[in-house]
Amino acid sequence: MKIKSIYPLMLVTLLTLNSCKDKVETTDTKTIDSVTVEKPVEKPMEEISPELTAVDTVASATKTSKTDDKFEYICYTFDTDANKRIWIQFGSNGKANLVKYQGQKKAIKIVFKSEDFRAGGAHPTVTTKYDELIDGKVNGEYTLIHSGVWDYVSYQSNGSNKVFKFTIDHEADPYGHTPCF
Repeated sequence: MKIKSIYPLMLVTLLTLNSCKDKVETTDTKTIDSVTVEKPVEKPMEEISPELTAVDTVASATKTSKTDDKFEYICYTFDTDANKRIWIQFGSNGKANLVKYQGQKKAIKIVFKSEDFRAGGAHPTVTTKYDELIDGKVNGEYTLIHSGVWDYVSYQSNGSNKVFKFTIDHEADPYGHTPCF
């Protein structure tokens, strides 16, 4: 009996909300032919200058300011030693910019190389490759794999057959706006 009496109340509420929706005004609006339209505000993305050193880039990326919101960081742990960690900085375009190993003073610049998207399975899988630049020269390659809430990194330096593997640290504010160390 109580359930039947709730339906008219829900209908009145929905109609009231729907009729009020058109009357909401925002401070950033534009009126065209008696219709108010909200204008999106877009800020141009600032690109990192290739002339900046890794130290300059890290210093500007880790400052606490409004510009921090354009970077995301993922912290990873080394697969064979959870005490060893790295973070990777991603720009607002979703591409990685820097890698920093815990205990090192400087971050390492990485440059986008290729991306592969695979649909299927429980989640699509995106594999992205980056060149590691040290003193302006390619020193190795990072392969980043993202699927669902899992992120993996493998690194191989030029001239070495060793591959170092890392997995996202879900306890270290994944996809956060500040580095984990």
